[in-house]
Amino acid sequence: MKKVKDDFFDRAQTWLPDLQRYIAAKLKQAEAQGLLPKHMYSASELSDAVLLELYKERVPSANLKSVKVRAFSKAKQKLDELMKRESVHQKEIPLGEIIDNELRLMNEAFSTDGDGDLLPLEELDDISYHQEDYKKQYFLLSDDTRRSVYRALGIEAEPEEDETEKVEYFLRHLPEETRNIFELYTFGSLPVGEIAGLLSLNEENVEHALVTIRQTYKSFVKTYSR
Repeated sequence: MKKVKDDFFDRAQTWLPDLQRYIAAKLKQAEAQGLLPKHMYSASELSDAVLLELYKERVPSANLKSVKVRAFSKAKQKLDELMKRESVHQKEIPLGEIIDNELRLMNEAFSTDGDGDLLPLEELDDISYHQEDYKKQYFLLSDDTRRSVYRALGIEAEPEEDETEKVEYFLRHLPEETRNIFELYTFGSLPVGEIAGLLSLNEENVEHALVTIRQTYKSFVKTYSR
């Protein structure tokens, strides 16, 4: 039995850093927004709880892809439960519908008006079913995280300090569920197919969200570089 347990946890080390990075970023964002008390929850404790539950469920460790997706699913469920426990209430709207609406509003925010000017990014915040308007902050926790985010946004070289500020400003204003896809892709290093499976979406929905985020960022940079 000990050998089986050791084998399970040894195999989990291949993806555990991705899981911890994702959980840590989500916790820090929730704390900054006032959705969770500061320093009450830790990424290591939550990831340990996820691993223990997976082990008790006897999830086969040989299939690393399956186990990793299951781990992220459990982590997201635990984070959602924490939010509910802290009395954060959201309307019951299907996730696919929420994401479609978010992407539509992102497109509208950067569509041209009669004079050919792009509309301001702040319009992304005007979504009726969003949570209360807390001051959002975004956290790029490590060099690896930053590089992953830059690649996803189509930034080829390490940006200057002023562009880094633009990146963080842009990410702070992404709609919640769209941002969650981006975070699973960047912080969690999950491929499109696994994100789709985790969130019960079509792969096309996930790909469309990632492409829209990249295109919107390019439009954002052009607009705010004038």
